[in-house]
Amino acid sequence: MHGRRIAVVAAMALVVAFLCTAFAVAAPAPTQEQNMAKLKAAPDTAVVAVVAGQNITKSELMSVLWDWMAPSTLDEYLNYKVIAAAMKKRGIAVSKADIDAKMAEAKKSLPPGETLDSMMQKMKYPMARFKAGLIIQIGLEKIVEKDNAPTQAEYADYIQARHILVSVPRSAPDAKPEDTKKAEDDAKVKADKIYAELKAGKSFEAAAKEYSDDPGSKEKGGELGWFTKGRMVPEFSDAAFAMKVGETSQPVKSPYGYHIIQVEASGQTASAKDKAELKKQIMQSKMQTLMRPMFEKLKEEAKVQNKMSPTIPEGNATGAAPKPAVKPAAKPAPKTAPAKAGSEKLETPPPAPK
Repeated sequence: MHGRRIAVVAAMALVVAFLCTAFAVAAPAPTQEQNMAKLKAAPDTAVVAVVAGQNITKSELMSVLWDWMAPSTLDEYLNYKVIAAAMKKRGIAVSKADIDAKMAEAKKSLPPGETLDSMMQKMKYPMARFKAGLIIQIGLEKIVEKDNAPTQAEYADYIQARHILVSVPRSAPDAKPEDTKKAEDDAKVKADKIYAELKAGKSFEAAAKEYSDDPGSKEKGGELGWFTKGRMVPEFSDAAFAMKVGETSQPVKSPYGYHIIQVEASGQTASAKDKAELKKQIMQSKMQTLMRPMFEKLKEEAKVQNKMSPTIPEGNATGAAPKPAVKPAAKPAPKTAPAKAGSEKLETPPPAPK
């Protein structure tokens, strides 16, 4: 009886083994990042590749990396450390959420069916280096923002307004002058009628939804949001920026037709919530012009000494001022350690392995 039970169990084991073999799903191949992590922990004698029957060891690779890549890698790492030191000095941190947001932006530009991981693997580009580059970019942007807060004058350059557009139909090339004039006159009559209704108490939002010919703002009650003078045609801008908050203009003619404008708010007296939104717009408009000078300033603050690739003095043979080999946010820096569990701050990357 006991022997029969053993036989049954053995038979069941064989069936299970057969089923597992028959329906087994091949495990996915290790990713570049997984292989890098495994080989990093391996001894120097570990084989990283084979070519023409010859093994290439980790030790050989590290030697080649030093000879081929050390100057540029050090330069990138110094960029990272410059930004890290400047952020620490100013009490700024780059969070995991900041990194994730930038990565989400990057993913939007990928070809259909491509992932960020697959793209990095095709480019032979480590994800850690890519993320470090994002830290440089985000950190520099935060430093620029902290050191160049918008002034009251910059806030005053913005207003918030609504408008109702009564367009003038474009005349045909062979149109008679009297027909063109009639179209303009009809548009003016319509605009005057709308203005009269507004003066009589009609809601500007309701009038815009009913009458406006601007498809971009019609369904929003004519809402244009916050804008600066240069964003609108001169006729519109001159009228809008000459108005006080709460005023509604008479019909203003521009190449698009007749506008009735209502100024809702000024950036100078905006609410805290609106000023936060305006701050983003102001900083975006001047960020690119400020980033390079700021990075050069930060390098001076950090007193960088590159003992591998000394900076060429300005009086070099070409007579031209030297240019940095790497732009601050153009190339990512080397690996950064992962965020600690439960922490939003990213740690400073460890030194390169010896």
